[in-house]
Amino acid sequence: MTKTGPSLSTTGPAYGSENGRLSPTEPEELAVTLHSRAYGTAGPPVVILHGLLGSHRNWRSIAQSLAADHRVHAADLRNHGESPHSDLMDYPHLTADVASLIHGLELGRVRLIGHSLGGKVAMCLALAEPDLVESVAIVDMAPVAYPNRNAPILEALRTLPLAELSDRRSADQQLAARIPDTSLRQFLLTNLVQTHDGFSWQPNIAVLASAGPVLSDFPAFSPETAFPGPALFISGALSPYRIMDHRDAIGTLFPEARHREIAGAGHWPHVETPAEFLSVLRDFLTARS
Repeated sequence: MTKTGPSLSTTGPAYGSENGRLSPTEPEELAVTLHSRAYGTAGPPVVILHGLLGSHRNWRSIAQSLAADHRVHAADLRNHGESPHSDLMDYPHLTADVASLIHGLELGRVRLIGHSLGGKVAMCLALAEPDLVESVAIVDMAPVAYPNRNAPILEALRTLPLAELSDRRSADQQLAARIPDTSLRQFLLTNLVQTHDGFSWQPNIAVLASAGPVLSDFPAFSPETAFPGPALFISGALSPYRIMDHRDAIGTLFPEARHREIAGAGHWPHVETPAEFLSVLRDFLTARS
């Protein structure tokens, strides 16, 4: 089975081929084999991509709900969760990983759901490999460059003295001064794992920190590569990412896009307002069943 992906020479935000599509090459030179969790056995295939410092576990309840009508695969992006670590962390490689997952599972055309970083990866795949994607649902992210606002968080995690930790409570206490938001700290600490050798971060924190400027950017796609299929952009009304400010950029690359804003939600509407989020998502997916 032929798989496609970006040239390894493409390390910046733009894709290397003239038309914006991914260029064929040897799969083993491109993609890592992503870990994913399957839910449901019948219905159209759905692939869920989490955000920065997340994992497939963050989407368990949503995936379980969708599994009544869909075959759902919640994946861990490279350098996250149970997927392999790699020094290569940019959108061409992230996109190649997901394309390889879809090919490997023989899913055909999928309905992509992506949040934040996963939303950018989902948009890249839809634009670069439209034959693999039936529709996209993007959660609180636009196809634009944002400030690298996660740099302080990643630096706090990178410099946490793991060898000195006695338990998770001590990790929480040490992070509190630099990350005062309790809910955010609790989310981040789901990435802290303990073995007989002590504590470690499951994500590749060092690589994620160094890749921050690239991940905050968005690859350069021309309007000719616009995704022709259905697209839904779900945003939180209280989110700092302000999706509605980027209607022009969204419309250029996703001309069939619709937008739904969820009142009372911030950057994580699937966690903060799960019932309303699931209703919006179901309406979009069901309309295409």
